[in-house]
Amino acid sequence: MNQAMPGAEKAHFVNIEGRSHAVVSGVEDVELFSGEKILALTSKGAITILGEGMQVENLNISDGKLVINGKIDGMTYDERAPKSKSVFSKIFR
Repeated sequence: MNQAMPGAEKAHFVNIEGRSHAVVSGVEDVELFSGEKILALTSKGAITILGEGMQVENLNISDGKLVINGKIDGMTYDERAPKSKSVFSKIFR
């Protein structure tokens, strides 16, 4: 049985394959999604992913996993703390 303790920080990593497929772990919420920009809140801060034709293949907030397909041009982090739950986190539980 491998369940996270309540309040325990989720592990975070970003894996990009060929600038066309990305897996992000430690995702706590997704605030914004479009084909050109994704803003996700992770256990290590907010991450902004920029690109073209991006699509969310899979989002599982309970597992903290976000899978993206499309052209990935760049990523940046900032230290913003998670706010209240977004529509995405409520839908994809």
